[in-house]
Amino acid sequence: MYITNIIRRKCGCSDIYVDGEYFSNIDNEIIFRENIKAGEHIDSDRLLDIIKSSNVKKAKEKALRLLSRKDYSKKELLEKLSISTNLYAAEVAVNKMEEVGIINDKEFVKKCARDLIFRKRFAQSRVEYELYKKGIDKNLIEETLKECYIDPKEQINYLLEKKYFSLLGSEKGKVKLISALKRLGYKWDEIYASLNEYISDKIYEDD
Repeated sequence: MYITNIIRRKCGCSDIYVDGEYFSNIDNEIIFRENIKAGEHIDSDRLLDIIKSSNVKKAKEKALRLLSRKDYSKKELLEKLSISTNLYAAEVAVNKMEEVGIINDKEFVKKCARDLIFRKRFAQSRVEYELYKKGIDKNLIEETLKECYIDPKEQINYLLEKKYFSLLGSEKGKVKLISALKRLGYKWDEIYASLNEYISDKIYEDD
């Protein structure tokens, strides 16, 4: 096999042509390090190892770019990287991010759970589901939610006071309110008990 051409691209990589045909896109730093030059013979196994190293380097760089913009669970990051690279490179990159402490599912789940509970005001069942979708271990989810548990009645009362108070004035509004609370994950009995108690308390206060 002969390297017949190397065409530099603006992305920090170059297209490598072998025996007159396009073979792969390789990181320029890898090309320099491996001293790859047009017109030279190259062993197929060595070339494949070079491509593997290049893919891993690209995956690590993309992982850093992604993590600079938002937090990811280990599973989420792996899935995101796998869109643009092979599974091996994605796994090596994710494991490296975990090794150096850039991703940490234990810290991620705490932050994410608190956001879902105290900002979005999801019910616990909805929080569990959202965390499960992110690939978080079930035991870790249960452990985390024990630490930041909040009574559903307290959550619903907060939502009634801060967000849905205007819907209490009509039957149609109450239907919209119940639908909204259901989407947040609250159960029928929790909604009705909290709603009836809240309305009763308001009537008592007005009297």
